[in-house]
Amino acid sequence: MEKKTDVMSIRVNEKIKEKISKEADSKNMTVNTLVNQIITNHVEEGTVFQDLDFTSVRKQLLKKLFNSMPKEEVTKMAGTMCKEFFKDTTMYLYGKYDLESTVRTLESWFNSSNIPFKEIKSEDSIKMVIRHRLGSNWAMYFETMIKAVLEELEVKTDSYVKTIDSFSFRAYY
Repeated sequence: MEKKTDVMSIRVNEKIKEKISKEADSKNMTVNTLVNQIITNHVEEGTVFQDLDFTSVRKQLLKKLFNSMPKEEVTKMAGTMCKEFFKDTTMYLYGKYDLESTVRTLESWFNSSNIPFKEIKSEDSIKMVIRHRLGSNWAMYFETMIKAVLEELEVKTDSYVKTIDSFSFRAYY
């Protein structure tokens, strides 16, 4: 089913228009598509993350903080408090807690945090590749948290690969 759209005319500063045009060109998309993405992200995710007490932190600081923590503390935090926070966030954003809403929450989290990721979908699974560049402790944190979340959902997973700068896994529908 095709989504209904409507026309909206807006005025923007000339320099902002130039920047948006350059960004759209660099992403090989139209200005209309880019502006739609920006507005959609703001309306559907931007203000919601404020409600959930998210804050912006420079990656260098986050990496330093995570790498200064003992590994045992990172895994304990990820498997308990962070797993529950992720579940609460998913429920708040999508009103349900399943694989689809979990993947959508990850997408929202990574988009709002400027963490590049890629999804590779097949008929029976989804593979996520996350290029976080936050160090080995953050990769361990994320692995522990996502394994706990998916285990609770009774979702079959495999293909966990972790490096200092990236993490990937496959989850089956």
